[in-house]
Amino acid sequence: MTFTENGRVKFVAQPRTGVSSRTGEQWQSVVFVIETADRFPRTIAYTLFGEDKITAANLKLGELVSVVGEVESHEYNGNWFSDNRCYDILTNGISRLVQAQMFKS
Repeated sequence: MTFTENGRVKFVAQPRTGVSSRTGEQWQSVVFVIETADRFPRTIAYTLFGEDKITAANLKLGELVSVVGEVESHEYNGNWFSDNRCYDILTNGISRLVQAQMFKS
């Protein structure tokens, strides 16, 4: 199930890189945090995968964004972990990732 959450960018980590043990291909991800503007603000961390998506997102501290994401869980050594995956970032209702693809050609 996909969801959209609005908030201000509070933190952007340095991108992490690695090589997939399954495919042998390089990957890159970045964790960023938003704080919602609810009556009781929540702080939510998201993970964005892909160098092209990270570049297109161009996240800046303090900016107001809408994050389209999904919660994904996985098991490791008998323990379960959940991750908020970011699939798109909207500013004023416009997708940054789609916009980057349009101007790429």
